[in-house]
Amino acid sequence: MGECVVMMASNSTYVLAIDVGTESIRVGVYDRVGRLHATASCACDLLTPQPGWAEQDPQQWWAALRRVIPCALHKAGIEGSQIMAVAVDATASTVLMTDAEGEPLGNAILWMDTRAAGEVEDIAATQHPVLRYSGEQDAVEWMTPKALWLKRNRPEQYAQAAHICECLDWINFKLTGQWAASICQATCKWNYISREGGWSDEFLAAVGLEDVRRKWPALVLPLGDWVGALTADCAKELGLRPAIPVGQGGVDAHVGMLGMGVTEAGMLSMTMGSSAAYLGLSQEPVWHPAIWGPYPDAVVPGLYVIEGGQVSTGSITRWYRDEFGDREAALAETEGRSAYAVLTEAALAVPAGAEGLLALDFWQGNRTPYRDPWARGAFIGLTLRHTRAHLYRAILEAVAFGARNVLKSFAEAGCPFERIVVGGGGAQNRAWLQIHADVCGRPLTLAGVDNTSLLGTAICAATAAGWYADVKQAAAAMSSTGDTVEPNPAVAERYDFMFAKYTAAYSQLKEILADLSRSMG
Repeated sequence: MGECVVMMASNSTYVLAIDVGTESIRVGVYDRVGRLHATASCACDLLTPQPGWAEQDPQQWWAALRRVIPCALHKAGIEGSQIMAVAVDATASTVLMTDAEGEPLGNAILWMDTRAAGEVEDIAATQHPVLRYSGEQDAVEWMTPKALWLKRNRPEQYAQAAHICECLDWINFKLTGQWAASICQATCKWNYISREGGWSDEFLAAVGLEDVRRKWPALVLPLGDWVGALTADCAKELGLRPAIPVGQGGVDAHVGMLGMGVTEAGMLSMTMGSSAAYLGLSQEPVWHPAIWGPYPDAVVPGLYVIEGGQVSTGSITRWYRDEFGDREAALAETEGRSAYAVLTEAALAVPAGAEGLLALDFWQGNRTPYRDPWARGAFIGLTLRHTRAHLYRAILEAVAFGARNVLKSFAEAGCPFERIVVGGGGAQNRAWLQIHADVCGRPLTLAGVDNTSLLGTAICAATAAGWYADVKQAAAAMSSTGDTVEPNPAVAERYDFMFAKYTAAYSQLKEILADLSRSMG
């Protein structure tokens, strides 16, 4: 069912955090100072019906919650009546359509799905002023292009749909019976601009979505606000107390900023998961076509979020493990280790630069700085000398080169972000984190906990419970940081060379990769 940390039962009160990730749903039980008392998780199936497509069954999310919440409570040694509030974070934009009762009309289109690439181009062609808040164009992952794709390609379902929402909105609806969007998702993924009145009807009409406002949640709430009270039926189903507040959460990585204590201007959170998110806070808006934002008030009221990202990071290492790592997986089982540990150990025996083997990390396209949904992965420079360990080392380095490219874009936009805090599952691989520090030439400070998104969501729940005045105060009380990984100057020159070849390779292969991608439909 998942790992748990068990504490002594008490009469204390707690909050429950729900993290809906790409590969699993995880819940955590936290106290007032951010201590984790138990976790439980359940895997979710990833469906890939066509190249570039990615879907999940929403009913599987709810079935998982019914299993993991009682499990976490049991392992924490507490009663459901001791939970004072709940909050949820989720991937974004993971989009689904429902009927008037909230029943899904099919699978959800996962955040990493790239089917709406043509819609992105059509939206960008409007050159509407709203797009300046997203670097002049939307990303293929976002709500607006996905909604447009649904309208064009699933017209009957689109017409039938009473609601078009995200995973987060749907789960909050299941918990409370209320429809509400998060300002985090709406601002960062739905072209919502709080300081310009919210959504622009003129923009939506220009892109062909003049009717979508009737299907989107009308209410948009900041992090930590009440979505509603937990319904009696839902409380009984999940083993919780009815009428406790359900606090508004947000995008998993963005909520993770709170779990890392990134709440001040000039700080940057770097979340290494299935994808990678780079989220900085700025006092002033920053406009640059290579990056996303500025997003006003999306996480901390009064500050702008500046965003970059990589579509495929940890998902590439998982792909390699699943497709080519049988030998390492078998060895790991006999030694009581993970397959990733065995793969990484072999990769570390290969010199920096993988002896001339270069990979491009665009398995599902590129977010920053190229904003290219048609980009695809590649290995360049293969020789008969190269081994499986070289291939894995090249993948680890390719993801780090992508990170350097993101940070380079921020610096060129005038936001060097001197302090970087790193979290997410990938950050627990210390060797991979060292490769990132070496490639980027930057010190990287570890977050104080493994799952920053889960803690950030607990911070939202604690705010909704009334324990703290706002999420910034809650983050100060509940989050912490750990060690700092310093770059190794001995490999700087080699990585400078390989990074230059990485950027040159994309430039020279861009059209070939796009043609190959389009040829698959």
